[in-house]
Amino acid sequence: MVITYDADAEMAYIYLAKPATYEIIETTEVEENVDCMIDIGREIPVVGIEVGGRSAEKLAYVKRENNHFTRVVTEVGDEFFLLVVEDQPITKSVAFGDEGAVSLLFSDKACTNFIGVRVRGEKYRGLDDL
Repeated sequence: MVITYDADAEMAYIYLAKPATYEIIETTEVEENVDCMIDIGREIPVVGIEVGGRSAEKLAYVKRENNHFTRVVTEVGDEFFLLVVEDQPITKSVAFGDEGAVSLLFSDKACTNFIGVRVRGEKYRGLDDL
């Protein structure tokens, strides 16, 4: 996983695939939080996530600390990858892509406090190796 941060623009980008590998066919604004935009891909459901404002500042910290997605396997064998930028309980998630492959995680019902991303699906295997 690669996270970039532009301090001048106060924007961060979370790559869910190797940069410049997949074509972005559409960028969708997240209705629940206008600081977040989803780049939809042709070959994979979500290529990356653009994040602005306070949420982007949190990602700048993650980048400096060299954190990455953690692979999680549940007791029943379900697998997903998780990036947490703030240690708070998940109150609401907003899903995108095929069968909700990518979910933005928030600690409040109003979706103002972005705390991470959950990614699931075969197309994202190896995400923890980016």
